Amino acid sequence: MPHCKSKNDHFEQNAGKSDFVKPFWPFVESVRFTQKDHLIFVSRVKLDTKMIKTVMLLVVAGVFATISQTTSWAQTSSNQSNEANALQEGSYYGYFNENVRDEGCDKVRYKLDPVYPTISNIKKENGNVVSFVFDCGLSYRKRTMYPDRSGDAITSWDERVVLHNGDIYVLSADPYRNNDFCIERWYTKGKLKLAKSFKIADQYKKGTLAPPVSKEALKEIIATSIAARKAVDDAKQANLDAQYAAHRESYSIKGKEVENIAFINFTVPDKFGHFRGFAFDIQATLKDGSTISTASEGYLDDYNITYSAENYQSRGFEGMVLESGFVDNDVITVNVTSKYHNDLSISKEVVLKYNEDVPFFMNGNSVNMGNASNADNYRIEVKQVPHATTGKKLLKIRITNVSEGSVLSEFKMEADRHFSFSCNGGNAGESNSHFGIGNGGNGGNLTVIKDPNVDYFNFDYSNNGGNAGPAYNAARGRDGQYKEETRPVKF
Repeated sequence: MPHCKSKNDHFEQNAGKSDFVKPFWPFVESVRFTQKDHLIFVSRVKLDTKMIKTVMLLVVAGVFATISQTTSWAQTSSNQSNEANALQEGSYYGYFNENVRDEGCDKVRYKLDPVYPTISNIKKENGNVVSFVFDCGLSYRKRTMYPDRSGDAITSWDERVVLHNGDIYVLSADPYRNNDFCIERWYTKGKLKLAKSFKIADQYKKGTLAPPVSKEALKEIIATSIAARKAVDDAKQANLDAQYAAHRESYSIKGKEVENIAFINFTVPDKFGHFRGFAFDIQATLKDGSTISTASEGYLDDYNITYSAENYQSRGFEGMVLESGFVDNDVITVNVTSKYHNDLSISKEVVLKYNEDVPFFMNGNSVNMGNASNADNYRIEVKQVPHATTGKKLLKIRITNVSEGSVLSEFKMEADRHFSFSCNGGNAGESNSHFGIGNGGNGGNLTVIKDPNVDYFNFDYSNNGGNAGPAYNAARGRDGQYKEETRPVKF
C-alpha cells in the first residue's frame, strides 16, 4: 500500500546495511540502522546531559515506529494460503456490479446481491486449506474451489476468486494473467441485519456503495503472491528452455556433418484420395555413421518440406490431407531439403488412388427450441476423365452452394465408387411447448448436371424437410426439389 514519505524512508532504502547514514536529528552525527533486528545504533553523539533523556525517548520511539511500519508493510500483501485458513464455513452476504453485462468494468455500480452464498466442505492438508465448496448462484453452483498456483505461490482460487480479511472477492478476470480486472462481486461472512440493509440502500441510492478495498488496493494486496508465482513460473520456463536447448544441441542436424538424408516409415493409406493424407519420417545419417531420425527425437523443422499439389495442406491435428481442388496429373510429389546443408535433398512421388466412397452432409441445423434451419440449395456437376497415371475411369465432381454463390468442394473419385449427398432441413426439438412454434427446416433444392461422357454415376441424395416439434401449430419442413440435367460440363 502507498504510504506517506518521511525521513524514515532513508532508513528503508538502507535496510539490512551496516553502513553509517546521515541522520535527521540535529544533535546526532551518525546513525546505523538494521531493519532485520529493528535496532538503531547511535554513535558520535554530541549532546549535553540534559538531552540524554530526550535522545533515549527518540530512540525507543524510532524502534517502535520501525516495528509498526514493518507490520504495516506485511498487511499490504496477501498470502492466499493464509487467507484460506481464516475462511469460515457458513452463510455470506454481499454485493454485485449491476452494470457488468452492459458496461463491464467501464462503469461499476454495486448493489446488494439477492444471492446469499455459502462456504462448506473446507478441506485441509498439512494444516493448509486445499479446497472448499463455494455455492453462489449460477456462476459458482456448488463449485469446488482449488488454488490457482505455481508451487507454493497461490494467486487466486478457481482463477477469479481472491480471499482477503475473511471476505470473498469475485474478479472479472484471472489476476495472474490479466491485470486489467475489476471486482464483480464481494461477500462478507454473517447475516445481514436490518439496520445494515437500510444503510446499504442509502449508499446504493447515492452511488457510494463500494468494496472494503478498491481494485487498485487489491492489486497491491496480491502483488507479492503474483510476483512469487511468476518467479516460480519463470524458473520452470528457464529450466524447460535449458532442457530444450540441450536436446536440440544433441538431436538437431544443425551444425553437424551429415552424409545423407532419406525417407523412412513412408506410409500411404489403402484408401487414398481427397480428404486423406500420407505420412513419413526423415532420417539423417552423419559422417560418423550415427543417425538422427524424426521418428524418434529428431526435429522436423530442420527441413524444408514442400508438396507439388497446392491443395495438399495441413488440417491441424489430422495432419496433411488433400483438400478441395483438382490435381491435374493425379500425383503428389513431396520434396525435402536440409535447412543447414544445401546439397542434401530428397523427393518422392505419391499416386492418388481416389478409391473411396465420398459422403457429404449439408443439412440445416436442428434445434431444441424454436424453428429449425433450412438447408441451402446446391448444384452438383459431374464429368468423366481418365486417371493421368493409371488410365482408370474417374469422375470429376464440383459442388456449388447456390444459396451462397460459392464452390463448396471439388474432388475426384473412381467411377464405380459411391457418392451420397444430404441437404435435409433441420429438425425442431422435442422441448418446444405447445404454445410455441417449432417448425422443421426446409430441405434444399438439388440440381445434378452430368456431362454426356459420364458412363455411370453411383449417386444417391436426401433433401427431405425437417421434423416439426410437438407444438400443435408446428409444421414439418417442405421437401426440397430434385432436378437432373445432361449437358456438357466444363471445369
